[in-house]
Amino acid sequence: MAKKKATESVAASAAIHQPLSVVVPYDYQIPASLQRFFIKVHLRIVGIYFKKTVLVPITGTRRDVTVQDVLDAYVSENGQINQPGGLAYVTQTLSNPERLSILSFIYNFEGGVALSGINRQPGLYSLTESSLDDNQVALGWQYYVIDGQTNVNKSKTRIGEGFKYFAERPTGYNLRDGDTVIWRLVTIARVPNFPDPLSVSKHYV
Repeated sequence: MAKKKATESVAASAAIHQPLSVVVPYDYQIPASLQRFFIKVHLRIVGIYFKKTVLVPITGTRRDVTVQDVLDAYVSENGQINQPGGLAYVTQTLSNPERLSILSFIYNFEGGVALSGINRQPGLYSLTESSLDDNQVALGWQYYVIDGQTNVNKSKTRIGEGFKYFAERPTGYNLRDGDTVIWRLVTIARVPNFPDPLSVSKHYV
């Protein structure tokens, strides 16, 4: 039994240290010998033209993978934003009780045709959330996890669970091989902000 465990340990070590690129083709199939150690996740950040397929290491016995694990896997090999394909994300902790932090993404886009079909220039692209202090309208990042088998959004927060930070372990679902994580920067109205309620009947009725 001890010999068998030692053999498995050596095999696992060899698999983990086998040279692999973090970024793989969209239709890449993980070899059977490595499926215990990695999952493949499609990662998109809308608005800065980031769209990559990432190999994410599985650690621990629970096999839980967070959204931050996916980002960190990519950044571990492509964290130099002065190089094409480089990505960085920055969080700034706030004292404002309405917000845990501000999240910014910076990406060195290689250039090419975006999903819209429009050709975009290469260079550094950045988007960030806005602080909620004294703002009627705020910008906030949201992420969605699309199941790789069913194409169903499986990351919706259940009622009563409260806000989940992207570094927290998933609740009620796990990231699996073939899933897609999509980040979008959305606009949120914090207070009633229509300037003239009386004008509604003139323009919108």
